[in-house]
Amino acid sequence: YASPTLTLISCQDDVRKDLEKLGVYNLADYVHVRPNESLELYIDDLDFYLHEPVPHQPMGLEIAELDIVKDRKTIEDFMASCPEDDVYKADFELESDFFYAALSDNQITGMLASYCGIEPFESLSIVVHPNYRRRKVGKALLANLIQETKKRNRLIRYRTNAENGPSIQLCAALGFKMHSKIQVLARTDD
Repeated sequence: YASPTLTLISCQDDVRKDLEKLGVYNLADYVHVRPNESLELYIDDLDFYLHEPVPHQPMGLEIAELDIVKDRKTIEDFMASCPEDDVYKADFELESDFFYAALSDNQITGMLASYCGIEPFESLSIVVHPNYRRRKVGKALLANLIQETKKRNRLIRYRTNAENGPSIQLCAALGFKMHSKIQVLARTDD
């Protein structure tokens, strides 16, 4: 766990001792100083929390709430129409609690899944179809979720990969602030 004020690392004892000896408190830096160790930064994510939303203009897209039981095939078909890597990176799960679809001319352009985590937080996954990127689909979905979580009296936690610039920009545009950094180290020689 790393934030501007605190860093906590959970790792094997030998790695912890090496980190302390080297004075390195970021696993990405550790991988670079130990290039012959067959290590990779398996997860390098940022957690953002929303406390004060930024006012925004409606995006002009219809947002529909979907029901996992009634609309499962629709959800699965949309996910199948998106690149597998996009779905994987978004960590999109059918076990989520709420689903929202952005529609343009009755075509699903993007989907957001929200699952209720530890109170009072909801976490989310967004997938925008490649044909509709850069059209503010993700922003419309996230802005809708902000309104819905207000009704449920919950807060939003948004986790994204540290290298996902568009996702980080989306968070910032709607008032999310980085809370922490999650890094997981893995050995590649196993």
